[in-house]
Amino acid sequence: MSARIASHTSVLTRLLAERAQALETLAHTDFLTGLLNRRGMLTRLTEERNRLSRQNSSGALFAVLLIDLDHFKQVNDEHGHAAGDTVLVGVAEVLRRSVRDYDACARWGGEEFLIGLFCVRSAAELNAVVNKLMRAIRTAEFTHEGTPLHITWSVGAVLASAEEDIDSLLLRADTACYEAKKQGRNCAIVDAEGHSPLN
Repeated sequence: MSARIASHTSVLTRLLAERAQALETLAHTDFLTGLLNRRGMLTRLTEERNRLSRQNSSGALFAVLLIDLDHFKQVNDEHGHAAGDTVLVGVAEVLRRSVRDYDACARWGGEEFLIGLFCVRSAAELNAVVNKLMRAIRTAEFTHEGTPLHITWSVGAVLASAEEDIDSLLLRADTACYEAKKQGRNCAIVDAEGHSPLN
């Protein structure tokens, strides 16, 4: 009898742990795209910043890229919200394919996305990722009910050390993205000020 109770307790404990993990995943994941949501990305940025801070002897940097889809409202207005959802899901896939497995992508809100690049060695490396992203969206093909949808995006990318506050970093990314939009959209602004290439 005691063996059966212990076995039953073990099964219940495992099921509760699985349910808790599933709820944790839901709390940090965007339901439409499957990317991290804002809460999930803030958690991940904080974890990575703290990890880099503990390992500061390596001199590693990290980067944040804020991406805003250009004229996204027109997609919804002209083709409907289902078309907009198709674009958002497609953009999420473009982002997943464009970064390394240990980096992070999030739907930051509406038509905004955020990428965290962890362990970046130089401004040149960040520029290479930004160029890859710009090529990826320009060649991506999205269709909804047979209608092709052409999308561009504006990117604000910033390079930071582990000492920089997350809020400050996000503000810099937002400012850079706004500048990209001001310059005509479909472009990227990279703010790597004060961070020279590392050996």
